[in-house]
Amino acid sequence: MKQVGRFDGKAVYEYELHNDSGMKVTALNYGATLTGIYTPDRHGEIENVLLKYDDYKKYEKNDGYIGSLVGRTSGRTKHGVFHVDGLRAEVDKNDGNNHLHGGNKGLSHVFWDVEEKGHELIFTYKSPDGEGGYPGNVAIKVTYTLTEKNQFVVTYHATTDTTTPINLTQHAYFRLSGTKTKSILHHELMLNSNYFYTIDSESLPVAKTSVEEHPAFDFRKPKLLKKAIYEKDDQITLASGGIDHPFVLNDGEIAAVLMEKESGRRMTIRTDDEAIVIYTGNMLLEGTKMNTKPVFQHGAICLETQQIPNHIDLVLVKPDEEYKKVTTFTFDTVEDE
Repeated sequence: MKQVGRFDGKAVYEYELHNDSGMKVTALNYGATLTGIYTPDRHGEIENVLLKYDDYKKYEKNDGYIGSLVGRTSGRTKHGVFHVDGLRAEVDKNDGNNHLHGGNKGLSHVFWDVEEKGHELIFTYKSPDGEGGYPGNVAIKVTYTLTEKNQFVVTYHATTDTTTPINLTQHAYFRLSGTKTKSILHHELMLNSNYFYTIDSESLPVAKTSVEEHPAFDFRKPKLLKKAIYEKDDQITLASGGIDHPFVLNDGEIAAVLMEKESGRRMTIRTDDEAIVIYTGNMLLEGTKMNTKPVFQHGAICLETQQIPNHIDLVLVKPDEEYKKVTTFTFDTVEDE
């Protein structure tokens, strides 16, 4: 643990997890923010495969949610309004006329308590009733675990004293090539998904749609991301020149596989969430220095396991229930063909 700054008079610490294979994970107590996943390529060279601000001060505002733990709900909520048990709740409108990623002071922008326990970092936070407009006092625990099998496991757990929506995710930006390339266009993506949600002009999910109707969104077989991003599709245009869409996951052990052939790095995702939002860095702040170099559009990809955004009725948690989700990211390498 080392101090890397101060936000609003409070100390910001960066914590580390290591395993015997040389893999390392780093995270902040602010926003439970991931700042690094360091993993070897096929030649054994270890690099950070996450986007990371060079200047830690930028994490205080962090409009792009770089590496953040997002909630109480992830994604957009239309007009920042929903109803629970017949009562109207109004949450922050921090994305035009809509609510995004828990609002102005969501879980991504608060200080968490952190316990270091072996190969685990345990983050806890008590979100008070009314925070961001959300009903209920919610106790949240998120555990980051690094295994000897090069698995990074995120376990989400929450309880509430009032029925309230909870839909958490990790907003890490991945580039498996590290600093060797500027973009993820030559990454291959496979998704275990037959359906995705189209979006409207405000990036709100609209309709569950077969990927066969929009070939750009068909990742049932591994496909280079540039082939999807450069496809002529109105949905690509609406998302500012890329993908920013929820995909409904099929039943099965594997949810997604991301691979970069030059480095040989491969990441396999398993989750008990029902969906994954793919965001191809369409709105990254170009020129911002990350990993010692300026970042550009499509400079990284987010694979956010969660429930479908803006479906509040499907993510309500009652006082006698527990919210628990687990997502595992497994890192390995493939040989050069």
